[in-house]
Amino acid sequence: MFRSLIIAAAAVFISTSASASTVDAFNLDVTTSTGTDSNIVLELGKTYRLTVSGTFSIGSNPTRHVADAEFFNLGSDPLVPLDRVRSREIGVGVNGMDIDFGAYSPDNVYSALIEGTGSTINVFFADSAYRDNSGSLRVEISTIPLPAGMLLLLSGLAGFGVMRRRSR
Repeated sequence: MFRSLIIAAAAVFISTSASASTVDAFNLDVTTSTGTDSNIVLELGKTYRLTVSGTFSIGSNPTRHVADAEFFNLGSDPLVPLDRVRSREIGVGVNGMDIDFGAYSPDNVYSALIEGTGSTINVFFADSAYRDNSGSLRVEISTIPLPAGMLLLLSGLAGFGVMRRRSR
């Protein structure tokens, strides 16, 4: 009975430890250069996942120019990375540094790993002409879970240790 209880508790611990949890979420206004500060302090040295999603209107013709965190001219050909629209970087950044989210995502969801700084972070949208933008992007900050396989390995090693101790 006691052994079954221990096994069930370990299974619950492993399943809950392996899931990522969102620690902060907010809308990023793309019509201003000030950006948005996170609502929480990100632990120094800890790695977090920054996820930016959604679309907004950019440029003088909102029906023609739709953008997401990384690309411009969505739904048209050619699809243009925001950093190639003008001579300066346009797009989402953190604490003054631009983020390159990589390849186009058809669902307009992009993720990047960021390092905690021991303070809040400022997420911004860089553009040289904010007045012709409208809308916002959704930002989520999540913890990076310890992989379930690692927990299984550690619990297995602990089990071997207990069995070895009992056999002596």
